[in-house]
Amino acid sequence: QLILPPGESPHTFSPTAKDKRAFDASEKIFVVGHLLDDWVVNSVTDSSKIVTMDTNISLLPSNHMGHSDHKDGEFDPHYWLDPRNAVHISHNIAREYGNIDPENIDYYQEQAVLFSTNVRDLYAQQLISTESIREKPFVTVHSGWSYFSDVFNLRHVGTFEPASGEHPTPRYLKNLQDTIQREGATVIFSEPQLSTNSVYAFASDNNLKIAVLDPIGGSSQTLSYQEIISFNIQALLENLDK
Repeated sequence: QLILPPGESPHTFSPTAKDKRAFDASEKIFVVGHLLDDWVVNSVTDSSKIVTMDTNISLLPSNHMGHSDHKDGEFDPHYWLDPRNAVHISHNIAREYGNIDPENIDYYQEQAVLFSTNVRDLYAQQLISTESIREKPFVTVHSGWSYFSDVFNLRHVGTFEPASGEHPTPRYLKNLQDTIQREGATVIFSEPQLSTNSVYAFASDNNLKIAVLDPIGGSSQTLSYQEIISFNIQALLENLDK
């Protein structure tokens, strides 16, 4: 069962009574952790059900770009956007499934291997495709793109929100404007799960085109992990490769 509905942001989602009943009925609950989806952790009676999927993953510090998205957290939680980390996540999930259902452990492991092989191939292909935009600076509304930018060698130079859902101060915006002018950024990327109302004036004042990156998926174009990665690479190519 998927807890977070398509189109919802984990930063603003609040579980319903029905969700909480589902938590209680579950044997395991997989979370990203690091304050991103603590609304699950805080709603579960038996914390032993919680499985954070970051085993064997090297986490970036939360202030990786000079400011913190999750001010009270040590690490940036958006680690799934690095395809290499998705491989670890799949094996972490398969291992837990095997613990719950040991009779079918071989099946879960085989599925993880198939997924991992496919994602590694996709990453290799997309890494080549991004060569033409690696020197093209861009800005995002939300600071969840450090893993993605690092793994694809992209120039993510700033974010509109100092922290998720936090309105930027005039001083912060002035610093961001200086960065945009210095780096020559021409595009700011929002997300389908976030409101862009506060971004329009800033984008207009700085001659920025507004485009979309999707970290979570759930639309007809992004129903699988592979489709999420491909969608975002294509969005970057379409808007930066000019």
